[in-house]
Amino acid sequence: MILKSPAGCLRIAVLLTAVGLAGCAAQDSYVAEAGLAAVAGLDRTALRMCAGLPARISREDGAEIWSYELDGKQAGGVSVSMPVFIPPAGGALNIGVGGGYCRMQVHFVDGKVAEAKFAGDTGSGPTRHSVCAPVVRSCIGYRPRTEED
Repeated sequence: MILKSPAGCLRIAVLLTAVGLAGCAAQDSYVAEAGLAAVAGLDRTALRMCAGLPARISREDGAEIWSYELDGKQAGGVSVSMPVFIPPAGGALNIGVGGGYCRMQVHFVDGKVAEAKFAGDTGSGPTRHSVCAPVVRSCIGYRPRTEED
């Protein structure tokens, strides 16, 4: 049976850790997609309130595009390091999730967000855009204050 040896136990531990970390990334992918939908139609003030200040603003031929940038190392992630005692060498096993790079570009038309897209090494498959979740997380459910508030 696989659990009778230290190497077998290690394989099971690595597999369970990888499955758990993949689940977190898939959730962040959902958050990123929901955040893109949430910023549509926001004005400049509302976008600054939920996503923060942009890294840069570009104006060309009447178009205004804001860029938000996030290095996946800044976004957190998980790194697990454990000793490995497999004769003859031994050593350590490192499992990490994180990394990547996200740039969100936001195009304004008539003072409102007309389009927002992610670019960069944002993840793939079920973890598509997972690195971008921290950029837009606060925009989900954000409602700008009105005079009635």
